[in-house]
Amino acid sequence: MSTPTIVEALRTLTSEIVRSEEFRTALRDVVSEMLAARPRAVEMVPVATFAHERSLNEATVRQMAKDGRIEAVRIGKRQWRVRRDSPIQPLRREERAVSGRELAIERARQLAAKIAGGTR
Repeated sequence: MSTPTIVEALRTLTSEIVRSEEFRTALRDVVSEMLAARPRAVEMVPVATFAHERSLNEATVRQMAKDGRIEAVRIGKRQWRVRRDSPIQPLRREERAVSGRELAIERARQLAAKIAGGTR
């Protein structure tokens, strides 16, 4: 009578465990949880597609991407790809105030340049 090796003992033990219904149920549950927790692929679309689906202007979408209000990635110098299911974050009050002041200053500069150009 020979003494079983460790490998043979493990094979016997493993085959008994695999045959048990409890083990198969537990394994099925673990695999299901792993598949459910797996991150889904993120679909990135061009600005035109995102804008069309949300009834927005493309320039507005580009500005929101620059402001960080939507999840987007810049490709090269001119192209953007936007995450299709990206929620649009609202502009914070402080940012809105700064934007409003900057806009007013720019309009004042344009008006001053127009007036200065017309008197010459």
